[in-house]
Amino acid sequence: MKNESAEKSRRYRSFLPAEASLGERAGVAAMASAIDASWYCFAAAVLAGTGAAERLRAHATGMDRGLGLLLIAVALGLLWGG
Repeated sequence: MKNESAEKSRRYRSFLPAEASLGERAGVAAMASAIDASWYCFAAAVLAGTGAAERLRAHATGMDRGLGLLLIAVALGLLWGG
């Protein structure tokens, strides 16, 4: 069991070493947040100038249901598949 955990840990290594300081971790988190926020602002600005926003609003309920089912499927896969 312990060996399996070590194998998973090697497969999913993070970008930071385990001994990274709190400041380094906070810096990486801040950078990721800034990149995400910039991307969302860019996407919103592009979509606002087109009819895409209206089409997305018109199909919002179906998209919410579809993504909800996808998230449930992922959760069940994690629970049963590990």
